[in-house]
Amino acid sequence: MFYKYEIRNNGVEDILYLYVSFKYEFSKELNYNDDKELGNISRDFIRANNINFRGNKIYLVVDGFIAKKMELSDNNLMNYNNHEMYMPDNFLINLKLEDNSMIEVSLREYLLSILFKYYKYHVEVLKSISILFNTYAYKCMRENKYINSNNYFINYIPSINYKSTISDYDNIREKLNNIIDSTSCIYLSYNNQFILPFIHSVNSGRTSSNIKYPYLSSVKSLWDMTSKNYITSYFFSYSELK
Repeated sequence: MFYKYEIRNNGVEDILYLYVSFKYEFSKELNYNDDKELGNISRDFIRANNINFRGNKIYLVVDGFIAKKMELSDNNLMNYNNHEMYMPDNFLINLKLEDNSMIEVSLREYLLSILFKYYKYHVEVLKSISILFNTYAYKCMRENKYINSNNYFINYIPSINYKSTISDYDNIREKLNNIIDSTSCIYLSYNNQFILPFIHSVNSGRTSSNIKYPYLSSVKSLWDMTSKNYITSYFFSYSELK
């Protein structure tokens, strides 16, 4: 279908131009409203030709004219780009600090800062958290180009800060690095979009659902009752209560 391609930058982003062969019957695909079929064909072409394209926009060119414009922002770039760029030491995150200044850290450092908060948890739980925050990092960097250091999901604390509070810091760090390596490039998606990582240590016996997030389901979570955080008791004297 495509006989050549070009990647051009418009000063803001890279755009992939795909040139359609005159001999190909493309009228049906050009009329698709959701661009699903064209998106699949385009991704197959990118993969087959090992094209290093990191943008979201694709223009189909027929006889010198742009016949179709596609946004691939709802598709996962990892389906057709080089996985190397998403690995913990290669994927870079822009962190926006409270004073609005920006710093750059690797995905590994970002995950370490998170996992150190939960380092006493079971290793399989830590793997799950690592996967969720892989997803969060990919989502934020793709959609916003940065992550707020303090946000609803996690507050960033440099991993080295834990050295003064954790006696077995070096061994714990090695354990967490192994977890990060074992979950490298693994993420969660729903309808070809990265999900948000809603994490909490205990429910009230059921998980929560939200119509805004269809991938969340309300199901029984009876193990919550074994958590020390399930019920908190406070005792007051009569005079204090009065």
